[in-house]
Amino acid sequence: MTASSPSKVERYLSHIVENAERIAAYLHGLDEAAYGSDLKTQDAVERCLQRIAEAANRISKLGAQHLIPGLPWRDLQSLGNRLRHEYDGLDTGILWETLRNELPLLKEQCIETLAKLQSSRQAE
Repeated sequence: MTASSPSKVERYLSHIVENAERIAAYLHGLDEAAYGSDLKTQDAVERCLQRIAEAANRISKLGAQHLIPGLPWRDLQSLGNRLRHEYDGLDTGILWETLRNELPLLKEQCIETLAKLQSSRQAE
């Protein structure tokens, strides 16, 4: 990583957290059926997921995947491709499960990683 990379990585991790929080707000009070019939919310959620996928792609390009070991980086990046190119074949049920089960974990991992990066930077 270059000298400027840590701040870029932090920025991209922050983008993931911010968009995960937006998604949580959009989904607040909805069940799967309500989400499935709310096209406006689906559009908003999918746009946030595209941003998350792009941030993951940028983190990978900086060679910083090691900061969150075990995260399926390639799967996260390919989600962006599916949202852009296979948008008409998305399964809202699978997407709902991902949003409810995997996105909160991703957000927490990014928050923890951000805290570690900020702490190590302050120690320098």
